[in-house]
Parts: sequence; C-alpha cells; structure tokens
Amino acid sequence: MNPSFATTAHKVPEKISDQDFSEIVRITLNASGISIDNSKRPMIYARFSRRLRDLKLQSFADYIELLRDTGSAEYTTFINTVTTNLTYFFREPHHFDFLETDALPALIGRNRKSKTLRFWSSACSSGQEAYSIAMTLAKSPQTGDWTNKILATDIDTEMVEHCAKGCYKPEALRGLNPEQQSRWMRRDDSGAWQVQDEIKKLVVPKQLNLFSSWPFRKDVDVIFCRNALIYFDEAHQTKLLKRFAEYQTPGAYLFLGHSESIKSTSLPYKRVSNTVYERI
Repeated sequence: MNPSFATTAHKVPEKISDQDFSEIVRITLNASGISIDNSKRPMIYARFSRRLRDLKLQSFADYIELLRDTGSAEYTTFINTVTTNLTYFFREPHHFDFLETDALPALIGRNRKSKTLRFWSSACSSGQEAYSIAMTLAKSPQTGDWTNKILATDIDTEMVEHCAKGCYKPEALRGLNPEQQSRWMRRDDSGAWQVQDEIKKLVVPKQLNLFSSWPFRKDVDVIFCRNALIYFDEAHQTKLLKRFAEYQTPGAYLFLGHSESIKSTSLPYKRVSNTVYERI
C-alpha cells in the first residue's frame, strides 16, 4: 500500500480519569436518575471512547464540555448511549399470566361504566413489553368495544422510534411462541417481522424522562416499570414510586422487575403476586 494513502485510526485516551468518570456519573444522575457505580467504569469507557473516536475528540474532558449544552444532539446521544436496553416479548411471563387471569378481570369490573383501560409501559425500550401487554389485552373479548390505550415511554429516543415502527428482526422475537408469532406478527418483504395493526394501534410511543414532567392525566390502571428501579439510587426509587402512586387510584396495579420490590411501608401499595403490587 502506498504510505500516502494509509489512514490512522483516531487515538483516544487509554483510560478515563477519576475526575472525568465522576463527571459522567454526575451528568447521568442529573439527566436520568440512573446511578452508576465504579463497577460500570469499563462500560462507560468502552461506550464513550467510541464517541470520542466518532467525534475525533482528544479527551473525555472535551466530550464532557459538549454536554454542557443540554439541548444539543450530542446530549441526546449521550442519554441514548448511557442507558441499557434489554428486553424481549413476554419477559417474566408470570406477569402476563397475572395480567390476564387476575388484573384484567378486576379492572374490567371496576371500569365497566367508563369502558376504558389505561396502561403505561414506563421503560418500554424497543417496545416488546408494550406489545406483549397489547397482545394480552387483545385476547380479552370483554374489552372489544372499550377504549384501550398503552402509553409506551422511554428516555432513549432511538428505542422509542423502534417501538413506534413495531418492526423486529427474527432474532428479536424471543419470548413469542409459534402461535403468538403467527397471530400477532406478519413478515414483510425484507424478512423482518411487523406487529399486526390491531396490536400496533393500541400502543402510543413517546419519549419521556421519568424524572421530568408527565404530560398525561392520572388514573392509570396498570403501570409496568420493570428492571428500571435497579439503575436508580434509593432516593430516586422512592421519588418515582411516590409519583406512580399519585397517578393511580385504589385497585390499580404496578408491575416491577424480578429483582425489585417496594420496601417502604409508607407507600400505598400491597404485594398481590411476585413483584406485582396493588394500589390501596
């Protein structure tokens, strides 16, 4: 190869300093409520050293300087990069069993007059959780003429866009059995799988930071907030759970992740199943 045509990859620092790591931890906490400890340091270095290369920056301090502008495109990219997204259809299947056999019948009885059910997938990632709720709801013949909506929110704009498209590669269909896949999905010309319109129309995707304002009305019947609390410190966990309680009335349900629980006795929830709570 002619040396004049050789290219050299942009070099980045071999490690992140204590000061720069602490600043990224601080910005992350302020922006999203996510608490990062030192065990995540290699992850932070790996993810943001790529951003330094992409932007041809010399240091993490230079990158942090870009984040001073919270309205910039890079600030949005930062949030999308620092958040972790792992999801699949019908993850933690006992939740959807409980939703179908216990929660929905109770809510149908409670809301028979209004004929309305309101769900919130509050950390929806790429949408499989919200669509799993929709598939469970669609199986109930009693709500066929009801007004049913599932708000699907995430802080990551790319994940919200993915949810809105409702289009998944074959490897992203984990959790769906052949019957569910045949009933609720259709294959497009590219070989990807598209959520059927009757399911997709139930889901309303929106970008939302859980620690910003919530621009929707209260009286949410079911909130899914699974495997999100684990990323927050105790103060942010309590703050979020209190806000959930404010947006629900007695008889509503809150679903948490498999390693999460409500520890405070001052919160108006009672445990009714494994990581399922009823508003009291």
